[in-house]
Formats: sequence, C-alpha cells, structure tokens
Amino acid sequence: MSGGSFWFMLSLSRRLAVCLFRPIALLVTINFYLIAVPVLQGCANQTLAPIHSRNVSVESGAPIYRRGVRIKPGRYMVKRGDSLHGIAWRFGVDYRDLVIWNEISNLDLIYEGQILNLKGSMISRGKKALFGRMKPKSWENLGTASGIEWSWPASGSTKAILESGKISGLEIKGKEGDPIYSAAKGKVVYSGNGLKGYGELIIIKHNNSFLSAYAHSKARLVTEGDIIGPKQEIARMGSTDSKSVMLYFEIRRNGKAVNPKLYLPSGG
Repeated sequence: MSGGSFWFMLSLSRRLAVCLFRPIALLVTINFYLIAVPVLQGCANQTLAPIHSRNVSVESGAPIYRRGVRIKPGRYMVKRGDSLHGIAWRFGVDYRDLVIWNEISNLDLIYEGQILNLKGSMISRGKKALFGRMKPKSWENLGTASGIEWSWPASGSTKAILESGKISGLEIKGKEGDPIYSAAKGKVVYSGNGLKGYGELIIIKHNNSFLSAYAHSKARLVTEGDIIGPKQEIARMGSTDSKSVMLYFEIRRNGKAVNPKLYLPSGG
C-alpha cells in the first residue's frame, strides 16, 4: 500500500470512528441528564435543607384558620423554627398538655422531625378555683379574677371575631405604624412569622394559664425571652397576612381562646 493510500485509509477510519462515537456520546449525555443530574440535585437539596431560621416554619397538611374551624390533627411533626408555645397556639391546645402527653422534660428541647401527640386526656386546670366562688353576675369582671391587670393593646374601632359561635378574638383597626402595646406584663414566648394566617406574630405568656397574641404587625420590637412590662410598646401595626391594616388580638386561657372583652377594661 502506498503512503498516500495509507494516510487516506487512516483519515477515513478516523472519520468513521467520529461518526460512530457522536451518537454514542449524545446518548450517554442524555442519560446523564435524565438520571445523574436529578440524583445530584436531590443530594444537593438534602445538603442545603432545611434552612436555619427561627422564623420559618412551613406547614403542610394541617392548616390553621384564624376564623371558623381550627383543624387539629392527632399528631404533628416538628419543623425547624417551631417552638412548643407556637405549636400549642397553632392548634389551640395548652402547652402544658403537650408537655405531659409527649413526656417533654425541657420546653426548649423539641427537635426537627419529632412527632408530637396533639390529643390526650383532658387535664383540669383549676377552673373551679378561679370561677367557683364567683356569681354569674360578676363574671363581667374576669380580668380582676384572673389576677392580671389587663389593658387595651391598641386604639381604634374593634370588630369581634367569632369561632364556633363564640367570640375568640378582636380586630382593632388602625393606621400603618400605629403602636401596639402589651396587654399585660409577661414574657415573650413567640416572636416570628411561622404561623400561617397570623403574619408577624407575638405571643406573651402572663402566667401559667393566660397568654395573649398580637398578629399582622408591620414590625416586631421584641424577641423571644424578653420580659415585657405592662403597656410596653411591642410592635407596629401593619397588614401582614391580612387585607387591611389592623391588630388581631387574642387572649387564651389554658390554650383555649376566650372573649377578650370580658378581660379588658370597659371603655377601650
């Protein structure tokens, strides 16, 4: 074979090899993107999630509605950023019941992925001790009987919010940036935006039985663990998770929403 023929055949062989290799390479590339890339993305997601944030708690499958029926599943999986008080508030149960039902030894030691029972035997909280000696006509003075000196958290027109036919909270209309005050002295047990339907929310514990909540604020001025004095400014009015500027205010006794007007001083 002459030198020219040899180089011609070698060049032809190379071209044939390239032509055969290209479809194979394309097929391998396609398979890589169809199989390998999703797997790698999945690994990446496992590495990056969950996001470390105290104020983010995405809840699925167990929505909570501020008006109407509260959906309370039998169990709940703790998400990153959850707190025991926040979970109890979301599902309308007493945080002390959660502690007993789930044998929790430390309120600060719940962990992501932990399954909490939300139902158990009802525990008496001394209702007779608080109300047993009171005559029905004096129930209008429940604020005094609670042992807490209550005050209105904001100024403005009010609208009662009903749940199962009973008043469970108040909407207090105002202007954006208006001050929001603590309704009584206590300790901040939740300050964040992880509870669906409440926007920027603050929960204050006043004693073992009573808590109050302040929702939809534009800005929160206190953080969890802060000790709050009476009538202290804790937030600015806004419209987070709300169609209008207002404060949504609740008082809960032993985990259950009560009519705030029965505790707040008359005259607003």
